Amino acid sequence: NQNKRVESVIRAVGSSDVLREHCRYHVVGLVTDQERERLKAVARAVSFQKLRITGEVSDRVLRAEIEAAGLICCLRWPVLAGGSVSAVEAMLSGRPVIVTDAGFARDLPDDLVFKVDPQREVGALTSQLTRLVSDPALRVAVGAQAAAWAKGAFSVDAYVARLVPLLEEVARLRPTLSAAAHFGHLFADLGLLPDDPAVE
Repeated sequence: NQNKRVESVIRAVGSSDVLREHCRYHVVGLVTDQERERLKAVARAVSFQKLRITGEVSDRVLRAEIEAAGLICCLRWPVLAGGSVSAVEAMLSGRPVIVTDAGFARDLPDDLVFKVDPQREVGALTSQLTRLVSDPALRVAVGAQAAAWAKGAFSVDAYVARLVPLLEEVARLRPTLSAAAHFGHLFADLGLLPDDPAVE
């Protein structure tokens, strides 16, 4: 899925001698043979030799890959979903997480994830990766802080605390919404347009 920006990560690593030397990039998840070959060609073009594309793996292997990771990229552009389970799981793992500064990830605390501007993606990725590769203590500290925050923010209790008031508000507004829908259908049957004075 090209919106996960794997090519951009490869290009970012390939743009820096330091990153090419110190980074290994494991791409884990479902991938077509055509996309695998395309990404390998991109890596060859930027002289990056430490790309590994596993394809789809079991939960056990995925857990092992996460535990072996020094950091995790959860990039999405364009943003196609309202949330990111992979970003939440990455934060919970205690690894530093690089995210696109857009959609769900934009609302994550700036001091707990490493954000990348999608309009200057490769340069921003190179900068964030260089920062993280050169500072192991930063990786450990931010990863631990992000995990602690995510355990509270994305817990069942936190979810219920936000959901229950919403459900109560929907229940309170249900008669109003039903009346609005009823009159909306009547106006439509009469052929009235939304800007007709009768609708107001």
